[in-house]
Amino acid sequence: MRSYYVVLVLFLSFLAFPSSAQEVLNEAKSAEIDAYVREEMKERQIPGLALAVVQNGKIIKEKGYGLADIQHQVPVETNTVFELASITKQFTASAIMILQQEGKLDVDDKIGLYLDDAPENWNEVSIRHLLTHTSGLPVIGRGFSGYDKMSREDLLKLSRVNFTKELAYTGAKSDTLVQPPGEKYVYSDVAFFLLGVIVQNVSGMPYRDFIQERIFDPVGMSETYILDQVKIHPNEARGYTLRDGELVNIRRIWEYEIPSHYGVFSTVGDLAKWDKALYSEEILTNKSKEQMWQPMMRNNGIPSPYGFGWTIWLREDKKIIDHTGITGTQITRFLNDSLTVIVLTNLGQRGNSNVRSWGLSSKIGDMAGASRIYIDNEYTTLTGAKVLKNQPGKKLKELVGDYKMSGSGAERKIYFENEKLFYKNGDGINQLVALDNDQYLMLGTTDEWLLEKVPGENKLQWRYKGQKSGMMEKTENK
Repeated sequence: MRSYYVVLVLFLSFLAFPSSAQEVLNEAKSAEIDAYVREEMKERQIPGLALAVVQNGKIIKEKGYGLADIQHQVPVETNTVFELASITKQFTASAIMILQQEGKLDVDDKIGLYLDDAPENWNEVSIRHLLTHTSGLPVIGRGFSGYDKMSREDLLKLSRVNFTKELAYTGAKSDTLVQPPGEKYVYSDVAFFLLGVIVQNVSGMPYRDFIQERIFDPVGMSETYILDQVKIHPNEARGYTLRDGELVNIRRIWEYEIPSHYGVFSTVGDLAKWDKALYSEEILTNKSKEQMWQPMMRNNGIPSPYGFGWTIWLREDKKIIDHTGITGTQITRFLNDSLTVIVLTNLGQRGNSNVRSWGLSSKIGDMAGASRIYIDNEYTTLTGAKVLKNQPGKKLKELVGDYKMSGSGAERKIYFENEKLFYKNGDGINQLVALDNDQYLMLGTTDEWLLEKVPGENKLQWRYKGQKSGMMEKTENK
């Protein structure tokens, strides 16, 4: 018994989680969160949402809102199952760490040691590069270029959206690296598909079985499963997206044999169990978690915003780890406060729709008592600039348009909606606000990102912590 308490004390000391949030949400605070969620659901057109607020591994608020299925008017309950999409990546990363704990691989090993017939351009790519999206593999949406070179027979298989391990691997092998490994952060589904293949090859078990037997079963995640488009699953929410401002079915029908980049379905209750397990060494050792929750250092010595399957947010001595899913899901762990907010919705991103399902967890965490570290309207920049109290609509609209990042050509979008300006980067959407010095501030981040016009040109300059960063060039006015 004494050794148990020694381990517990050491664990809490290691994580440095002094508890400042409430152990139980009082009625008034709970009602405030309810009102906020309902208001945001209405403004953002979110059909259904499930919420869990977890303190020290214990659920202190759990609730469903809205509809899981609009067609049949089925309400969201706390046991409603949602497609997590990219939140899956933390489970894939955890599987890699389990194999490292067992001495079966090392995250600094080159991936060619564990992948059959790996192409030569992968020679310098390590498992760590895959885990942190610094492998150089293509940005999401531009990978698996080998599909263009496949036979008619293989393309017919693709038309049935059934991606076997062999088919997906063949597609991935033909991808061209967009930059040298370790050079930049480029979010890549291909990387996490390859991690799933490595888990399968090293463990000798199908990826699905490994995740089930080594993570879901020990944690008690009985309502969690991996993608299976044929099987009928009870309580599964139907997915929606926006098209021209109207709700439509999202039609996510792909079937991957190894869906290690997007394939987990779960409930807020099961994810709360997973959160509780992360306070112990039941699945992952403290050493493994320490590795996973550190930003990746790029070749130039500058950290990227991603660890192993988690986005890392740092501000002063505070840390948040977080991940979203393109289907409208988010899990945010406020490490300094031992507080986790899980928000699962059924409004996802599809194509170029202006979906804003994400970002609710930061405000809910604030309401539940977590340390406020996200930049908001009260922020003062490093140069002393402040957010204008009355946002100039005409001035904000001047930035609206489609953009491409200089160098990479990655697409970005700025649009105006409900009298607010938004910046869209993939499935991430953040509000932009005007400052009193002709710059614009991005809200909802932990680091200072400023945007300014380039005089005489159709370009916008980003500044990160005061220093010039990427530049965007407008391609079309909207």
